[in-house]
Amino acid sequence: MATTTRTFQHPKARIKMATTGNEGSNDASKVNDEKDNKSPTKNSQFPPSKANVTEGHKTEVPMEPKHPHVLQPVPREEAVPIGSQAFIFEQKMNGRLGIFFERAWTNPNPTAIEINLTRMHECVVLTLTEVIKRAIRDREYESFPAGDDEDAEALATILANGVIVLTYCKLAIANYYHSETCECFYKKPNVPDPFEVPEPYALAISQLGKVKIRGLRDEVVALPTIPVAHGTRFGLPGDERWNQSDYCLAVDCAKKIGIWFKTVDLKVKMGSTWWLLKPHEQVEFYELRCPIPEENFTVQ
Repeated sequence: MATTTRTFQHPKARIKMATTGNEGSNDASKVNDEKDNKSPTKNSQFPPSKANVTEGHKTEVPMEPKHPHVLQPVPREEAVPIGSQAFIFEQKMNGRLGIFFERAWTNPNPTAIEINLTRMHECVVLTLTEVIKRAIRDREYESFPAGDDEDAEALATILANGVIVLTYCKLAIANYYHSETCECFYKKPNVPDPFEVPEPYALAISQLGKVKIRGLRDEVVALPTIPVAHGTRFGLPGDERWNQSDYCLAVDCAKKIGIWFKTVDLKVKMGSTWWLLKPHEQVEFYELRCPIPEENFTVQ
């Protein structure tokens, strides 16, 4: 009878053998990975990667070279102060330096000065007539409605009426809060919107208003106004009548020949001193005189 022999292993020994088998497989995989990761040879058909080529190199930041010439700062010329500014400031703060008026010298009510709108209307007509003639002659408008001198004067008269009416509206707002002069402006004319007049007259009317006169012993505020009789005609002469439609047509005709027009802001109540200049005529000379100190007028 044949005999069979059996060998028995301890369970711990089996576990040890299983672990040693796994370690062997891991070592084999490491060897294969190292073979795959080896750098290619010269005869290899795959080129090296960019990471291997640029490894170890640095990119320099571009820098602007220093300029050989350096601009020197130009010193600013400052005005040399005259006198002691600290002393002047101290005197002003203490109320010892400046212009002061006695209470008896001040005049709270403005001084009303009448403007001759009839004379103003005549001057505007003469000026615009020459402007219209020159504009027609320069542009050679043969079929223009204002082709002769009479038509040019008629067109200038209608435009002058608009200038006077707009002046009346500006004076009405300037005299609105003064009971002594506001009665001249109780009538309100019908005007187009926007109300345009030739640009030089628009500039003059916009600066027509109350003026505080400087350089006098007494404090005076001048207020432009018109006679009461002229208020019923909106400041126009006796033989002229205001017509809104005719004025709009005249403005369109004047714009076609190159005359510029502009509106006026009637809400501004303070003005400049141009309307206080007094004209003086001699035989061959015409001049504007200043009835008030010259410091109230600008250099221009």
